[in-house]
Amino acid sequence: MSSFGQRRTLLPAASLLTLALSVSACGGSDAKAADDPSPSTSATTSASPTPTPTPTPTSEPLSPFEDQAPVKAARAFLAAVARAVNAGDRSMKSVAPLATPAGVGVIALTVKSDLDRPATLPGPQPFTPVNVRKHGALATISTCMKTEGWSLDAKTHKRWEKPKVSPILIDMRRVGGQWKFDNTAFGTGDCSGVKITEVRW
Repeated sequence: MSSFGQRRTLLPAASLLTLALSVSACGGSDAKAADDPSPSTSATTSASPTPTPTPTPTSEPLSPFEDQAPVKAARAFLAAVARAVNAGDRSMKSVAPLATPAGVGVIALTVKSDLDRPATLPGPQPFTPVNVRKHGALATISTCMKTEGWSLDAKTHKRWEKPKVSPILIDMRRVGGQWKFDNTAFGTGDCSGVKITEVRW
């Protein structure tokens, strides 16, 4: 998943994020949110998605936003995407329940480069939420995300690229009471002081 970004598209550890950025311009949600990765607390809770890999119970939360339903859903989605890539699933069928139809299309294009390499992902794409904005059934999570340097060569297990962190917006849409991934785009702001915690399988 190396490419999340360009409003509106999404992520491979190293490739997911890059391709998605160029793809999102073709569609996505109408969610509006601040692109500035400055911590804020404007989110509210909703239906919670499937559990995702997290640090041990004694660990500190990955961010002050971890109890927010859209963030929980985004983490569940990225965990499912990583598993699908590791399984070589180009259809992304296993991800479909956690995304809108548009979101499935975005992520399928985003992970293509990792599937072509082939790459393996050591865990869900690492990101730290710095702001959550909700507007009815739409939510935009402003994050600082490891957009490159997460995908590993499936044979050598070495990184494909040097690590890179970028401001990324994740659009989530509430459908039938469940928050689902809808799109992604590059945000704006300085992520240099934001800690990104990696959660591995």
